[in-house]
Amino acid sequence: MKDDESELTKSFLDSFKNKLGPRAEEILDQSRDTILEQRQRLKESQKQLSDAEAILEQKDNEKQEILRLFDLMAKNDERNKIIQEQHGSNLEMQSEIERLKKLNKNYQTEIKGKKTKNIFA
Repeated sequence: MKDDESELTKSFLDSFKNKLGPRAEEILDQSRDTILEQRQRLKESQKQLSDAEAILEQKDNEKQEILRLFDLMAKNDERNKIIQEQHGSNLEMQSEIERLKKLNKNYQTEIKGKKTKNIFA
């Protein structure tokens, strides 16, 4: 046999090619492509995990803020009760009570907004 395969017929060579299977270069190319695809999937998975963790942290922060607002509302309610018990219907105290009620209403509005944001986020 010569290096340029001039003495061998094409059909003879083709019959051996099919029996021997794919060439080493083809196998390496396929393996390289598979490795690159797996690396890309890994990067995408890591990014998704990072995004999910960031969203979870944001939701936790919003829940803490809602709890803080509930606490402020409870404190305002307690102050309101104390003022009513101590001072009755004094006009100055009535304005303080109204201020505290408005503040509580603002807190409730803020809580609703955060709950809605938290549900749809």
